[in-house]
Amino acid sequence: MGRIAEGIRRHCDDRLGAFADALESIGADELEALRQRVIPAEHAPRVAQLADEPFLVRYEGIEGDAESIILRQQSGGVPATVDASLPTVSKASAQQWLAVFVEYYNRQRPHQALNHRTPAEEVLN
Repeated sequence: MGRIAEGIRRHCDDRLGAFADALESIGADELEALRQRVIPAEHAPRVAQLADEPFLVRYEGIEGDAESIILRQQSGGVPATVDASLPTVSKASAQQWLAVFVEYYNRQRPHQALNHRTPAEEVLN
């Protein structure tokens, strides 16, 4: 929940700061308890007036079983089933890819702003 709170603080309106604080304070045990208090979306406004504890809201606007999807930042936030493989990148493969890209960018790819020379040619000449 801390990562979600951090994302809210970085990318959302400052008015959501209190929401981020509340999310950040939710630990694993509290999250499991929240999963036991899921309210249908149509009842959420009334429950919010009456409840003094946090609760989750079930929104049925997503095709398929709402319990079995993962919403991700990649792919435009398109829901994926929990059975689908998720794209991952290991640290080693990311470092290797980055090294290849930096080599290409600095030593092979001509840049228009450098009169079609590479950055390496610009620095070394």
